[in-house]
Amino acid sequence: MFLRRTLPYLFALSAALAHAAWAAPAADTAPPAIAFFQHAAIHRVALSPDARYLAVRAGAPDRNDYLAVIDLATNKPTVVAAFDDADIDDFEWVNGTRLVFDLTEKSIGEGDVRHAPGLYAVDRDGQHFAQLADRYFDSASRHELIGKVPMQPWNTFLMPQRPRKDDMIYVSRPIRDGGDEHLYTGSASPTST
Repeated sequence: MFLRRTLPYLFALSAALAHAAWAAPAADTAPPAIAFFQHAAIHRVALSPDARYLAVRAGAPDRNDYLAVIDLATNKPTVVAAFDDADIDDFEWVNGTRLVFDLTEKSIGEGDVRHAPGLYAVDRDGQHFAQLADRYFDSASRHELIGKVPMQPWNTFLMPQRPRKDDMIYVSRPIRDGGDEHLYTGSASPTST
């Protein structure tokens, strides 16, 4: 009985709302095309394993994307990694105090990329920055040591991580197999940050 009385009113209300939405004035101006290609303020966030810090890949129109960590108790941000010639790309928490990340060059086309992503590690306060994998395709820096571990070659890539208690991360290194340029083999191997 109640439904029979209220049903016509509900139909009338929904019709009135639909008509109001249809008759709503259109926006005066469309956003400029450049707005779709600018750096976003925040691209990605990741909560630390202990849920006390938030890692943020952020950007601005006048600078490359950078990596910042926000202390959630104080809401204080700290920029932990920024480059003049590249943007922060992927990042992962290694454990509650350390992050690992790689780079990209968003301002150039894919065919013009001249550097590999590299691999880097840094503490959440910006200390103990280390380059783990080379960005250049030659082997000149392969003899450098990071602690007791040699710098990894350019074809070393970051894999998704599960937070650990130590500083070990898993990386992949595809290797061309034989003469077929489309057949790759590779393995996930631990390395220290």
